[in-house]
Amino acid sequence: MPGGVKTNIANFAELENDKGDQFSTHFKTLARTTSQQAAKVIEKGMRKKTFRVLIGLNAKFIDIIYKIFPTNYYKVTNAFWGLKKYWDKLM
Repeated sequence: MPGGVKTNIANFAELENDKGDQFSTHFKTLARTTSQQAAKVIEKGMRKKTFRVLIGLNAKFIDIIYKIFPTNYYKVTNAFWGLKKYWDKLM
């Protein structure tokens, strides 16, 4: 869940099985970066004309894993965060 910035977007997520409340709660536990923190990082990146801006440790972690496992990075990151178990419960 890269880019997990604490906003209200998860509160309005529409899932096919009406488990949006569970998704919203799970998102709140994973999203650690506030919108103000993200804005500061984005502004700094723009001023430096940075090619990519990574918000939060999760994005940096996924970026490193992607470089090591370019075709299977999602399997590693999903296992690390337990997302497969979570998505299985939702579906």
